[in-house]
Amino acid sequence: MGYLSCEGAIFAMKRRRPETEKLIQNSICGYENYKGKIIEKVCCSVFTDMRLDLLPRECGRRYINSVGRGRMTSQYEFPWMALIAYKTDRGISFGCSGTIINIYYLLTAAHCVVWTKSIAGVRVGEHDITRQYDCIWDDSDYNCESHIQDIPVAERVIHKGYSYSTSPVRHDIALLRVADRIQYNYRNVGPICLPVARELRDNGLWGRRGLVAGWGETETGRSTNVLLKVSLPVLTERQCQNKYGRNRYTGRKQLVENKICAGETHVDSCRGDSGGPLMAEDEHMGEYKFVQYGIVSEGPKICGSAQPGLYTDVAKYIDWILDNIKLH
Repeated sequence: MGYLSCEGAIFAMKRRRPETEKLIQNSICGYENYKGKIIEKVCCSVFTDMRLDLLPRECGRRYINSVGRGRMTSQYEFPWMALIAYKTDRGISFGCSGTIINIYYLLTAAHCVVWTKSIAGVRVGEHDITRQYDCIWDDSDYNCESHIQDIPVAERVIHKGYSYSTSPVRHDIALLRVADRIQYNYRNVGPICLPVARELRDNGLWGRRGLVAGWGETETGRSTNVLLKVSLPVLTERQCQNKYGRNRYTGRKQLVENKICAGETHVDSCRGDSGGPLMAEDEHMGEYKFVQYGIVSEGPKICGSAQPGLYTDVAKYIDWILDNIKLH
């Protein structure tokens, strides 16, 4: 592709540091005719490492001394969790979730932010949406947190290949750029890590267990005001294909590429968890941190049924994410 089509190349040329000159020269991988002019083509993947400066190195840390019991989360367990607020006839209502990935961007599902939805803004730092102050016992002391950030949305970036007319939904991934910087000054707000390292992208979560967090309904159909979590088994690629390999109505083979299957009977993400993360602790830049591998996309009509839920495979979209975020 040409330089202007590669965000990483633009990023490198703007910096024009001595070490980037050779990188730019080495990226040239051919020529093309553009409006009567011969221009250089670049291999955009060469600039992946350069673009990693767009993501924070300090990420995926939980600011807690102990993990909450069962499905209940602790107040500072997942500081990257965000709520998307929508304008409705009854006022402002929270629906989908998302995750903080840098000071300006949230990662979420495309179906949560399509243009037909009227987004009022996002909220970060929340734990219990019914309380003005979130209070917990911490080291024999009663701690109350009130630093909630409600921020308007400046831009929606929806994957151009997103299609809700197919089953499963294709390219269900989007970014929300907020109008003001997300403040990391408080323990209840911070970014999650993404699987940018080659070994994380190659290995993924297949055959392991992951965590999903959200404010969605429980498997009994009851709504929750408190951030909950659930541990899920992640199927292998072959198991995923076997589960969703054929459409029961048409008999046609379904597409589960760029998807992760996770869940088992009575254990699943539910309505309202859409856009939230499927995550796990992994080694990231020499330390064990939380890494987001999936985005809650779609699942069976009955939460917690034998059919696993489907999650957008974040590792397959790292280049897309890096090409669509900026720090200015």
